[in-house]
This record gives sequence, C-alpha cells and structure tokens, in this order.
Amino acid sequence: MSETKKVLVTISGQDKPGITSKLVEKIIKGEGKLTSMGQVVLHGLLSLSLVFTKNGEKYKSEDVLKDLFFEAKKLKLEMNYKTILIENIDYSQPIQKSESFIIKCIASKRLSTSFIHEISKLFSDNNINISRIDNIIPNQFKSLEFFISLSDEHNIENLNHNVAKPNIICVSKTFPMQKLKPLIDFGHRHFGENKVQEAVEKWSQIKEKHKDLKIHMVGKLQTNKVKKAVRLFDFVHSLDNIKLADTLKKSESEFNKKISYFIQINIGNETQKSGIYAKDAKDFLKYCIDEAKLNIIGLMIIPPNDENTAKYFQDISNLNSELGLKDLSMGMSSDYELAIKFKATFLRIGSEILGPRNLKK
Repeated sequence: MSETKKVLVTISGQDKPGITSKLVEKIIKGEGKLTSMGQVVLHGLLSLSLVFTKNGEKYKSEDVLKDLFFEAKKLKLEMNYKTILIENIDYSQPIQKSESFIIKCIASKRLSTSFIHEISKLFSDNNINISRIDNIIPNQFKSLEFFISLSDEHNIENLNHNVAKPNIICVSKTFPMQKLKPLIDFGHRHFGENKVQEAVEKWSQIKEKHKDLKIHMVGKLQTNKVKKAVRLFDFVHSLDNIKLADTLKKSESEFNKKISYFIQINIGNETQKSGIYAKDAKDFLKYCIDEAKLNIIGLMIIPPNDENTAKYFQDISNLNSELGLKDLSMGMSSDYELAIKFKATFLRIGSEILGPRNLKK
C-alpha cells in the first residue's frame, strides 16, 4: 500500500497583517499545495496551522520547511512541524458515515468557565469529538460555536436525552422591528408580546415572509381582543377563566385555526394577579379540554417577588406533572436559570436579550 506524505506546520506569535500571505507564498514557491489550514487570534496572538503536500516535480518538503522557518523568524514567529503519513484509502471497506453539526452558545453575559466545562463534558460523555471552537464576537466572551462530528446515531440520541432544551421566547413588547430583525435573521423564531394591537401591527406582515415564526401572547388576554389574537398568535400563555376559554373556542372555529395554550396559575394566591388557583387547576383543565376543545400544553406562572421562587417553581413543576402536561412556561430574565432546573420548557426573556425596555413607548 503506497503512502503520501503531508506536513503539518504550526505558527504562533504576535498577529499582524500579511503573515498568512507570506507563508503560503513560500509553499507555492516550493511547488507544494495546501490541503488544509486553520487560524485563530486570541488577544492579539496568532495560532496558524498549515497542512501541505507535493504539487510539482521540484517539490521537496525539507526545502519548503527551510523557507518557512526563515520567513517565520523574519516575522518574529515560532514554528513547529510534524510529518504525517496518509495511507491510501482501501475502497473495498465501507466508509463510516458521520454528520457534522455547529452548536451555537449565545449569552447576554460573559460565558462562565463552569458552562464551558459542562458542555465539553457533555460532548465527551457521549463520545462526541469537538473539531473546532470559534468565538463569534471578537473580544467578547459571550458567544461560541462548537463544531462537532458524530460517527453514529447513538451519540445524537444520547445528546438529545441529556440536554435540557427549553424554548427561549424573546419578549419583544415595546421594541421596534429594527431591533428584532437581527435576531430573526440569525434564526431565532419565538417572540412574545403582551398587547394584541401592538403585536398585530408589528408581526402581521413579517409573519407572511417568515412563516415559521412563533408569536406568543404572554400578557393578559381580554375577550374583546380574542379574534385578532387567534388570527396572529401561535401560543397564549394566560388562559385563566371559562369565559375566555369559550370565546377562544368560537374564534378558533371561525378561523379554522388551532393554537396552543398555557393555563396561568396564580401560584402565590395573590389578589392583584391574574390566574386561577392551583386547587382549581384540575377542574379548569378538564373544562378546557372536554368542553372548549382547546389544545392545552402546560401551565404558566409569574411567581411572587420574594425569596421563595425555587419553592414556587417546584410546586408548579409537580402540579404540571400531576396533570399530565408536557410543557411549562416559567422563568424570566432574573430567574430563568433556576426555572430550567425545575423543568421549564418555555422561558420568557426580554431585557437579558434586548437590553433595557423603553417603558414610555
């Protein structure tokens, strides 16, 4: 079996314009050809890898390496190299299938060291190799892309079971569309509004263009706004009385459209808040399903602003399970990390994504 030699060269040092061009020029001059390369700059320090092999009769790897070494010294860079022997592929053997994925991790704050450990350990525990990590926004450690390869379906199945994957609803109320468009272009699809008229004006046209957008009604829904709401929204998070359930049933029938609902629970029994009491949830759920024929997918809460948030999250998570519901809408900018621990599947996050809200608007 014949062999082909490839040379891996690694270059490191202070970054400046022209380095890659000058080094690749030496490979061309020596009648070599690039077969792969990678480059990253962190805090002004360059790490460059070049893989090359023969491209002409005059090619000699040692001559190319000598030219690269002197050029690197001239540029005040360090250089190392390694010769790689690539055996010819035996085409009589089946090629193992693999799939490549890019996992994007985006945060409003600096990514923590513990998060990097947790996600890399998750990959390791499932025998998934990380081939590359990129910092999406230079000089800000808030967003990373992990490039991974999967060699069999078992890996991705395990990953799907082990990763908590709540849907993030970007609560976009009061924000203009120009503020939201970058998120839409990036691929984000769940947005939340608390006023029907504002939502209709903001989202009706753009939903025609992006039919996979999911708009959530996260505020109190009045019965006189139900028709407009049913036509626009895909989810309603504030179902809390029989009159509203009956009105939604009529509008769904009129527009031949089914949407998904969360029953709002007044978990702290606060008189100033909407929502039904937890003790009434079972009967109200039965009415919504059997009589109103609504698609109830879970419960929603806005917990009292006190030190017992974890207890409220635990109580609503238990109630959700007892009622046999699969989804749970809880967790906002201040407590979404805690909500995830208690099995939230929809997070309602605004300021942590979009910044301070203009309340005068």
